[in-house]
Amino acid sequence: MPPDPDPAVEAAVARVVAYHQLGAAAAVHAAAAAAATGVTLVKVHQARRFARAYDAPALERLLALCREHHYPLQVSVANRLTGVPPDKRPGLELAMAEGRWSLSELNAGIRARVRGGVSRTGGRKPRVGATPAEILGTLGRECHTWARMTAVALAPGAGLPEGVADALTEAAAAVGRLQVAVAAAVADGHHAPGR
Repeated sequence: MPPDPDPAVEAAVARVVAYHQLGAAAAVHAAAAAAATGVTLVKVHQARRFARAYDAPALERLLALCREHHYPLQVSVANRLTGVPPDKRPGLELAMAEGRWSLSELNAGIRARVRGGVSRTGGRKPRVGATPAEILGTLGRECHTWARMTAVALAPGAGLPEGVADALTEAAAAVGRLQVAVAAAVADGHHAPGR
């Protein structure tokens, strides 16, 4: 006897199915679909892309995984899957459903499993700051973020390969020295904004 359906998962499945249906219906007249449903034209185009990427069997496979693993798939996560090559989706979808990934976890999974750990190049240039105080503030925040990330990545049981863990330990030590230097500069009177 199958387990009782999870209401949160079923609600999420219904949202994804409705989203897929919107995309399929909007294949010809996106503007009319947007007007009829009260959603933005951008959302209709995203739904259309999702409907093209997931035919009926692929959609059913995805939703079956969600039900099996009690994973309330969000539309934003479903949208992100459209950027994954179809031959790479099944393994990623299984890991996503088993791990009940958020969008950021899916993005990390895509980087690790689809792109070999490499992020895309390009994008918006990071805003570092125009003055020494702004630069110190940015460096301080980035050092803090790095310290939190490495604490998790180097925790016992994290399972990083030895060479990666060793290199990360060295990098973390260098970032720690930078963090101390930034704190000393701020203490010497260089005000770091936002602190």
